[in-house]
Amino acid sequence: QCFEQPNEYANCQCECPLAVLTMEYSSSNLNGICGADSAQVYVRGGCACDCPYGTNTNCAAPTVFNQNTCSCDCPSTACSGRATLNPDTCACECPLWGTPSAADCAATGKVLRDCECQCPAECAGAGQVQSATTCACSCPAGTPLASECASGMVDEQTCECIEPLPSSFCCHPTIAGFVPWRGRCWGLNTEESCHAEPNGRCIWKGPEANGLPNPHVDCLPNPPVNNILPGQACAFRNEACTSGAECCAEVCRVNGQCR
Repeated sequence: QCFEQPNEYANCQCECPLAVLTMEYSSSNLNGICGADSAQVYVRGGCACDCPYGTNTNCAAPTVFNQNTCSCDCPSTACSGRATLNPDTCACECPLWGTPSAADCAATGKVLRDCECQCPAECAGAGQVQSATTCACSCPAGTPLASECASGMVDEQTCECIEPLPSSFCCHPTIAGFVPWRGRCWGLNTEESCHAEPNGRCIWKGPEANGLPNPHVDCLPNPPVNNILPGQACAFRNEACTSGAECCAEVCRVNGQCR
């Protein structure tokens, strides 16, 4: 560990920082310069820390020399699950007691991995959580409801609201909030067809209105949804239905078509 740094006032020559020099000539504990927990010792006049003279650097495989600890260590010290590292073999090994067998895990629908019974596969979705008991994947508590999403839909993989698609459904009933005319107006996705609806029932609120930019854009989700089934596209006027819940106007007429 070398402390020297280039000095921009001395043609960028490497010099020992004043703070290190001060510690070197005022401290009786030189090794403190290297850090309280460091195995290295300070090299007086060298502006550096190194392993003590005579340290054995010839390590027997599979260990390798660790310059930070000045000892022969395993290349990796991380083991998963209940496994522990054997410092002699550098292998992760299961405890002698309490480790289930592969048959024990199979009896519960799981597999033996990292010295414990685990689910055969992780959840496919980045936002999903997995039950430790059944291994079933689902969205966690706090996931938004479909009715809380602008698109009316939740992505089952990420457990977040699906971004609404660009919408051309910008035709609304002239009477704000008038449900019976929704089936007529909502399905008209051009300004011309919206204005062509008889008796002025509908008004266009798209990005452009009458050839000019519209500062009050108000487009519906794509596809439009009603208040009864916000996660499902609703049917427009005269489209087939079996119940009012399927219709944008929320009424299914006796002829099996939406109002």
